Amino acid sequence: MARDGYWIHVFGSERQLRDDIILARAELDYRAQAAQDHDLNVAIRVSRIGNSSFEFRYEVIQQDTDILVAEGSSVQVM
Repeated sequence: MARDGYWIHVFGSERQLRDDIILARAELDYRAQAAQDHDLNVAIRVSRIGNSSFEFRYEVIQQDTDILVAEGSSVQVM
């Protein structure tokens, strides 16, 4: 959902370019416990751009306490 929201924000459409992108790698490190009733926000940014790939970095933050719940990254290949 965070990646889709990013595409819509940057390109105005989640379908533009997205069909040519393959998720090649994803990793996530958990930092704190989150319960099912917690509202979480996901921050996303591009952290690296290569010749045929790019990397997103993520932070998952509990909305009411600002506790870092998880952080991760994913590599997309075009």
